[in-house]
Amino acid sequence: MNKIKGIEIERKFWVSSLPPDYAQWPFTSIRQGYLSTDPEGTEVRIRKENSLHTLTIKSGEGLKRTEIILKLTQEKFSSLWALTSNRQIFKDRYKIQNNSVLLELDIFKGSLEGLYLVEIEFSSEASAELFHPLSWMTKEITGMKSFYNQNLWRYSSYEELREMLLSSK
Repeated sequence: MNKIKGIEIERKFWVSSLPPDYAQWPFTSIRQGYLSTDPEGTEVRIRKENSLHTLTIKSGEGLKRTEIILKLTQEKFSSLWALTSNRQIFKDRYKIQNNSVLLELDIFKGSLEGLYLVEIEFSSEASAELFHPLSWMTKEITGMKSFYNQNLWRYSSYEELREMLLSSK
């Protein structure tokens, strides 16, 4: 599964309270560590999702970003994981099908417990623009660098992030 995905077109939303039916959908537990992050939006991360281990390189910011995903062995992942100390996030990802759109609801663990985000990937910018957020999607945060996953490990608590969300326009 080494794939050069090319361009990722994604919108992201903050969720202040979980939708009532989220638990009926399948989920996976994810642990993710960052080897390198850049203020301009480039990141190199590793992820363990069930038995799948990957290294991902993302570049750019906003709605449209370059993304390359490479498969890792368990051994390579473990070796690299040691290099991500203090730059890690943990979450459960629920895959919610809403008509023809797949919503990925992330429920964060550890110091970020209480943070819920939804990511939605689209096949084109036009389809991304046509999407209307569901009632439980509190605020769009697409392009807000503070809420890129690569930056979330920097926060000591969800409350710190929540204050930023409530004060931003």
